[in-house]
Amino acid sequence: MDRKGAQPPGISPSPEISMASSNLPKGKQTTSSPSQDNNEASAEPDAPDYDVSPPPQITAASSNLLDANQTPHAPPQENAEMPLKAKDSKSSRAVRDSSCTAKAEQMAKSLKGPEEASPKSKKKTAQQKMTQFVQLFKPKPTPDTLPEDNEMSGAVGGSTGTATVEQTSKASGSSEVASPTVKPKKKRQVPLDFKQKLKQNCLAEASQQLLEQEDGLFRSESAKVVRTEDEEKLKMDYETLESRIWMVVRKSLNGMNQETLESAVTAILQEEEQDQRWKEAAGKGCPSWRPMKYREMHDMLLQKVVKNRMQQVDEEEHGPETLKREVCQMSNLIQNDMFQVVTNVQGCYPPEFDICNVYAQLYHQVFSAKLRQLPRHNIPIEECIFILKQVSNYSNNVLHHEKLESHIDSEALEPLLPAEDLKLLEEQYLSYKENKVNTWLSNILKLEEESGKMNKTTENTDRHLCSPALDVKQIVDEAMKEAMVLLSNRDKAQRILYLLPNFLTGYKKSIEELLKNQQNITEILKAHLFGIKELRDYIEERDNLPDDVKAAWLSTAADIRDSCHKYFLSCIHNNLKVTYSKLWTPDWILQHHEIIQELEDQLNQNIRPLKDLNSACLQELLSQLHFEVMIEYVRRMLKRKLKLKNKDEQETAAGFLCEDSFRINTLFIENGSDKRWLCEILPKVSEVLKEQDSDTLELEICALLKDHPDLTEQQVHSILQLRSNISCADKRMIKECYHQSKTNINNSDPAPPFFCRVPQSCSLNVYSCFCICPFSDMNGKLQCKNSCHSVGASSPV
Repeated sequence: MDRKGAQPPGISPSPEISMASSNLPKGKQTTSSPSQDNNEASAEPDAPDYDVSPPPQITAASSNLLDANQTPHAPPQENAEMPLKAKDSKSSRAVRDSSCTAKAEQMAKSLKGPEEASPKSKKKTAQQKMTQFVQLFKPKPTPDTLPEDNEMSGAVGGSTGTATVEQTSKASGSSEVASPTVKPKKKRQVPLDFKQKLKQNCLAEASQQLLEQEDGLFRSESAKVVRTEDEEKLKMDYETLESRIWMVVRKSLNGMNQETLESAVTAILQEEEQDQRWKEAAGKGCPSWRPMKYREMHDMLLQKVVKNRMQQVDEEEHGPETLKREVCQMSNLIQNDMFQVVTNVQGCYPPEFDICNVYAQLYHQVFSAKLRQLPRHNIPIEECIFILKQVSNYSNNVLHHEKLESHIDSEALEPLLPAEDLKLLEEQYLSYKENKVNTWLSNILKLEEESGKMNKTTENTDRHLCSPALDVKQIVDEAMKEAMVLLSNRDKAQRILYLLPNFLTGYKKSIEELLKNQQNITEILKAHLFGIKELRDYIEERDNLPDDVKAAWLSTAADIRDSCHKYFLSCIHNNLKVTYSKLWTPDWILQHHEIIQELEDQLNQNIRPLKDLNSACLQELLSQLHFEVMIEYVRRMLKRKLKLKNKDEQETAAGFLCEDSFRINTLFIENGSDKRWLCEILPKVSEVLKEQDSDTLELEICALLKDHPDLTEQQVHSILQLRSNISCADKRMIKECYHQSKTNINNSDPAPPFFCRVPQSCSLNVYSCFCICPFSDMNGKLQCKNSCHSVGASSPV
């Protein structure tokens, strides 16, 4: 009954058949419908129905395999249109299919189940199960074999990442398949070894790694015996690390990376701590290279670095000029290197290193040694100035530079030169400078005397620049500044300033000789006024001068100024002499307005030619003129050429006195006078003139005396003599009040001296009653002219 192609019972059809049928195109695939089975049976009636359903174990295995496969792939659709590349590679796909079929057949043979089903259900179930197995072992679809219209996503396995097929937008209607996007995996960081750390300049980490190896070899309890090869390797690594650290330190002034330098310094500190730990362990099991003394070696290396940098100067030639050039180059190099230390190097070191002072000390020692190679005894003044200049530049540009001074302890440094040598050099320079300045000042005075004898005026339109005092100020000031820079000591440089007294004395004599010839010297004196004003201001600005010395110098300068003022003011007073004579006369009462107006006009006329003076000089001159005009006015009043007989005349005179005071003071203040206190004098005197009550009169005199303690008894008498209606008894009371007030004066802020500057026309004897003309009686006693009482003796003023 066996037919061709029939299979023995219990054997399922070959997977190749199912695989082939599943891969056939639509319309050509083998279907498992009942009609088709009947047709086949009718064609071959003798063919039995074999049970092809797999045993239950197959279902369990397939489910386990499905669970094991974490990324199942969906089978391609039946009617899916294959890509062109997939159609062209049918042969390669057949090979893969046959391989999968063989695997499925082997799995089916190994799995047998005890249960059996009906032929039809077995056949249908067998096809379904076989389809699952075929799809399970079917090759995974690739981007080349995926249908263009399929919407699917899958993962492509690999060591580099996962590929994801992204679906194109349905709204656009595109059927293209996007290229897969690969998501790289993060690489696992592998710890760097010793050489790699050195290559990346991680010196602190490399040092820590060696320290851990050292502790493992020599400190571990299990490592009782150290292998020679391990110890030698560790020793060589330490030598490599050491050479790298010293290379970084050596280049630290050349702009080395700060992170690398900081890492090197940290490594030094770690090694120092390790030395200390081995020291505390009393050397038990200590390796042969301990202690390493990195800190000590670091300081020695810095010393070599500084020495080598200082030797990088021009050494091609030898001689004095070469040595001086080397000194200059060293000075500039020290400044630049210290800037580098403060800016870039200091931050890489911990404070305990005190790295700025370490470098400053090293540079200071090398520069001092080079500077002491220069000759310092019996040398020309040029060489002396050069040495002093180098010492000064080093002090100003390095030790006391604004950016370096706070980082350098200059007091801890030794002097660049021995104190004795430096003192000799300073004395040589000061003597030279004093002689030179003194020669210049003498020449200026000689030129001034010659020009005064020849009565020459300057043709320079700016007369302020023609005064010898200006030249002296400039010469002395520049010489002092130069000395201060070279000596770095203000007190020593001030020796040059003490040449001024001799010049002032000679200058004063020169002005006096000039004033003897009073022809055409107005413009010359204006120039002298400006020059002496500048020189006086210069002396006042010298704060370090002793007070008595400054006062003496200013007094001499003021005498020179007053001599010049006298020339101008004497001319003005001569022009005002006629008008002065009309003050406090009977005509002054009758023609007061005309006389005071005439005085104002003449003052303005004489002030006008002085307007071209320097403003400060003009103010001083007009203030002095203001003071002298007021003095002359009071002097004319006290001459008693006017008698005020009654109250009306006294009140009228007091009113005129206040008016004159206002007009005169206003004129001078508007022209620049600074003596405003003169405005208060005459109004107070007017109160004495018009007061009729004797008690109130005493109070007014006391108030005047309190404000002007220089008011004399004779001046009080002269004021009272202007009034004819005051009795002798009132005069005696006023005298007693004057003496009592003079004794009890306690004014903390009196006015400047005024009445003491009023000249007295004659010397008078003032008696107890202030009477001027006493006479002798028959007994020889002095009697008052008014016969009020006898006077025993006179009291000279």
